[in-house]
Amino acid sequence: MPLPLIPALLGGAVLLTGGPGLKKGLDARENFERAERLIDEARRIYTEDVQCWGIGHAGALRPGMAA
Repeated sequence: MPLPLIPALLGGAVLLTGGPGLKKGLDARENFERAERLIDEARRIYTEDVQCWGIGHAGALRPGMAA
């Protein structure tokens, strides 16, 4: 009887096609989290340098700072 076989085949097809999609989704999430960490680190370094050198965000010296 082919009728009980059809749901089993459809279920197998769903599992086979869903597995790689799930893996790619997990990889994308890891990449996104890594990118967020890199951005946070870059912002921290930038902020430290701006504070250390007394440079404004536009690259100009702050008022009262000697050139």
